[in-house]
Amino acid sequence: MKIKNNISTKMLLFIMIPSIIIFAASIGYISISSQKIGYGDAINIVKTVDEEYASKIEAILNIHMAKVRTLSQAFKKYRVISLEQRKQIYPDMYEGVFEANPDFICLWDSWELSNIDSSYDKPYGRYVYEFYRDGNEIKKNLSYKSLDGDTPDYARLKKDKKESIEEPYYYSYTGKEEDQILETSLIVPLLDDNEFIGVIGVDISLDVFNDLINEIKPFDRSYAYLISNKSVIVAHPNKSYIGKTIDIVESEKAKKFNIIDKVQQGDQFSFTDKDSLNEKYFYSFYPIKVGETQSPWSIAIAVPINVITKQAKNNFYVSMFVGLLGLIIIVLVIWYISRSISIPLTKTTDILKKLAQGKISHTNKLEFKTKDELGDMAISVNILIDGLNSTAEFAKQIGDGNLDKDFKLLSDEDVLGNSLLEMRKSLKHAKQEEENRKIEEEKQKWTTQGLTHLGDVMRQNANNIKELSSSIISNLVNSLDAIQGALYILNDNNKSDIYYELISAVAYGRDKLLNKQFRKGESLIGRCAHERMTIYMTDLPDDYIKITSGMGTANPNCVLLVPLVLNNEVFGVIEMASFGKLERYQIEFVEKVGESIASTISSVKISERTAKLLAQSQQQGEELAAQEEEMRQNLEEMQATQEEASRKEFEMQGLIQALSSSCFTVEYDINGYITDVNDPYADYIGLPKDQIKGMHHKDGYDFNEEELRIYNHFWKELKKGITKKEVNKVNFNNKTLWLSETYTPVYDKEDNVYKVLKISFDITDLKLKAEELEKKAKEVEYDENQLKIKTDELEAVKQELMQKEVEQEKIIDDLKLKINELGLSSTKKGGKAVKDEKKSNKILTGEFLVEWNDDLVIGIDELDQQHKKLVDIANQLYVGFKKEKGKKEIKELLKGLSDYTSYHFSTEENYFKEFSYADAKAHIKEHQVFIKEITNFQNDFNRGKVRFLDDFMTFVKSWIINHFTNIDTKYVDLFLENGPS
Repeated sequence: MKIKNNISTKMLLFIMIPSIIIFAASIGYISISSQKIGYGDAINIVKTVDEEYASKIEAILNIHMAKVRTLSQAFKKYRVISLEQRKQIYPDMYEGVFEANPDFICLWDSWELSNIDSSYDKPYGRYVYEFYRDGNEIKKNLSYKSLDGDTPDYARLKKDKKESIEEPYYYSYTGKEEDQILETSLIVPLLDDNEFIGVIGVDISLDVFNDLINEIKPFDRSYAYLISNKSVIVAHPNKSYIGKTIDIVESEKAKKFNIIDKVQQGDQFSFTDKDSLNEKYFYSFYPIKVGETQSPWSIAIAVPINVITKQAKNNFYVSMFVGLLGLIIIVLVIWYISRSISIPLTKTTDILKKLAQGKISHTNKLEFKTKDELGDMAISVNILIDGLNSTAEFAKQIGDGNLDKDFKLLSDEDVLGNSLLEMRKSLKHAKQEEENRKIEEEKQKWTTQGLTHLGDVMRQNANNIKELSSSIISNLVNSLDAIQGALYILNDNNKSDIYYELISAVAYGRDKLLNKQFRKGESLIGRCAHERMTIYMTDLPDDYIKITSGMGTANPNCVLLVPLVLNNEVFGVIEMASFGKLERYQIEFVEKVGESIASTISSVKISERTAKLLAQSQQQGEELAAQEEEMRQNLEEMQATQEEASRKEFEMQGLIQALSSSCFTVEYDINGYITDVNDPYADYIGLPKDQIKGMHHKDGYDFNEEELRIYNHFWKELKKGITKKEVNKVNFNNKTLWLSETYTPVYDKEDNVYKVLKISFDITDLKLKAEELEKKAKEVEYDENQLKIKTDELEAVKQELMQKEVEQEKIIDDLKLKINELGLSSTKKGGKAVKDEKKSNKILTGEFLVEWNDDLVIGIDELDQQHKKLVDIANQLYVGFKKEKGKKEIKELLKGLSDYTSYHFSTEENYFKEFSYADAKAHIKEHQVFIKEITNFQNDFNRGKVRFLDDFMTFVKSWIINHFTNIDTKYVDLFLENGPS
């Protein structure tokens, strides 16, 4: 009895107490560890999601940057062609790229003027071509920028010579503040032997990232936001934060954790901090690196700490409760077991020892006869012995590889038996898995080899779309063991009729080939292209396809149609027919290879278009050589013109000498001081020339207040370039003189008045004689006959005086003509002639030749757009004249004016014919007058015979205003009734 009590006590002491301690420690350790692991897993989930979405955004931006980089590489081939040729080539290239990329808001390039024009020697100045969206309309713009120096941002691009993603900025393409959008620019430099020659870039809207950011919610109440390199918030659930910098929105947090510097360095980092509501959050930042730029962006995810730890805490509390309950149960069970088994323990020790040594035998069975627990124990031990023998035999059979051996469990709770059955099941499963793995490896190997082989085929035939298509469809038919195959390629040569055309087919009969074109939505081909989804059919109509051979005909069992999609654009459709059903991996193979085929087809089309443009550029190069020859001839004509000018200058010197001998000449500076006089004038007034120089024009005059006002107005008009003519009475050295004077402004090369030339004639004798005759006429007023005689004499004197004035004007006009011919003065005449007190019409003063306004609008959109374009070209020519652009650029502007004018006139004249316009003949004559004037001026300018341009520009301005506001308005009602509006 003592032994029994001792065993029970020992069991309680050595089993129950250590079990309690171990179980309690295990439960505590597992609970705490699970809490830490749960928190760590949650943090890892946040970082993984952060990395995943950073990769998505990075992929979007890199795709756009890759397209810009591709364009920059293509444009390098055209850097040597002229500006006019680029205007013809680039719009086609831009249009295709722009239409294929609806995410592009604006596509633009900027070329250094020094690279385009060899005569341009300034380190700044650039030519910019823009292609942008205005609603559903695509617009273009040509302009010159940085003519007075590079902007800081452009100077940075020029200095770095690296790809750039610009900081976000707000911009409106309509000019309206409410239409502003947040966007960024992706820019790639154009380099020639590491020399900067320009950039090409695209503008994309950043609104698209708001939807992506709002998707990011790895946990409840979590949120994400996107920031730029300079920490401008690009996308955020709180719309008011967008466009602001992180140091304004989260100033303390940005400073505390050095967020701005880490983002600029492209670091991945995280931290824990409280938000504005004092709630603790976990923040994870992951960098976004675009192309070869040096300004990475970053995406951040914020998750409340209590959300992360909530589940871990719940698990901890449940674990502690279960552990406590388990400890109580263990204490009870151990106590009960110790009491129950302590007595028969000794009797069963020998048998258990034998079993423990692996001595399993039927002779080791217990022979307890009792019906209580000890009997049950004996039965259980005996059953255990039988079960162990059976299990040992079953294990041996499994070891011999006999996995189909039957085995009977001792009970449903036979752990060892169930374990053996599970082991057998696992072995069977492992064997099946091995077989399945080998099958999958074969499928993967087949797919990889197929992709590699088709990649080689596409590279070998990348220059010919037909050979490429034939190779692709032939290899696909062979790879899939299909019996028929066809490849339909997108034909968008005619934008108004886009369809998918059969380019290559294998084993298709003549009837099938009769229909080679399908539009979107038409038949299965059109449906597949329209829906951008794979179509796999096994239940086919009897008349869908007939497979014909020498033995007869049959229907296929399945048909597969796969769209060739790249960047959401369908470039073609593959159609396959087979007797056997296609496996899923075979269909996925065709879908995978479809994108590569689409990319290759797109590249081949671009290459063919590029080759065509290159041929055009070569032809234009030949035309450029012809223009250079024409320039050489113009240079020879210019030299002849200079020799003619020298001869005329000699003639002018003779004319000036003759003029000096017959009249008085005085030169004044712009302030009215005498700078030079001729000898007759100095002798006439009786003063030396040195003493006269430096005198003011008003010296010798005696003005009252009103006369002084008129005198100042007189000089203001001279400074404006208005020729003045006066008869003045002058007192010099107590001598009273009467002079008939003509004042002519003289211009410098910048078209500014810098001096005034006065030519005068002495009419003192005539004036005195006229005064004397008038006096005598009054004295003999009583005698009508005498009065008549004196009056006649007076009239004769006046006639003589008028004759003198006419001769003086003729001399002045001849002198002006000679001065204009020799280029000594750029005095302009335009519009109606003005004499004496009236102003001359001088046009080269305004910013533009013609300001576009509502008076010029006729109400027909198409023609108003062309009118506005014509006015823009005329203004560009006008600005070119004002800024003294080079002859080459002026010739291009003249050619542009001539070409666009002809295009516009042909548009109107076609409508005249279509609508049977009654006044068409008179209207067309107006067109011919304008064309003839432009052509004549163009020929004269090319031969170097044009120096002053006011008359021509005045004609252009007057013609445009009169034609648009008067002539064109006559056909508006007819046009509105019949078509254009």
